[in-house]
Amino acid sequence: MDKIRVKAEIMSAISEEIDLWLDKSATIKDGYEYETEFIKITQNVNKVMLSKSLGKVSSDRNKKKLQTCFGKLEVSKGHILCMHTEKFCVSSKMQEIICLVANNSVFEESSDILQSLLGVDISGKQIQRISEHYGQKLEELEENYQ
Repeated sequence: MDKIRVKAEIMSAISEEIDLWLDKSATIKDGYEYETEFIKITQNVNKVMLSKSLGKVSSDRNKKKLQTCFGKLEVSKGHILCMHTEKFCVSSKMQEIICLVANNSVFEESSDILQSLLGVDISGKQIQRISEHYGQKLEELEENYQ
């Protein structure tokens, strides 16, 4: 990875996001909207930083679309972010967040919560599959300890 080139790409993209924010923020007349729009910009900045730091994806067969905490990204299959994603194409951290949210709400509500908090679009059905998978794993571990 060419650190200088990647850093320049990240800084350029972030500079564009900051310009968008400064233009938009000057026209906002409501505190709720101000904060909501600021969150959207910071989510975009996070996604840009993550996507630019992933490096180049070489070919169609060596990449996958991966749901992360910052949205869907194309990632090289050999990248560290793809560890433990075989079943769901969801990053490990996002799987953890899904389980935490789904533990306290029904799956469709979890989908709405993740959309509201992270700006991530993930279906209630996918949340259910991930939750039930790890619930089963926990049950198996519990049985082995008894």
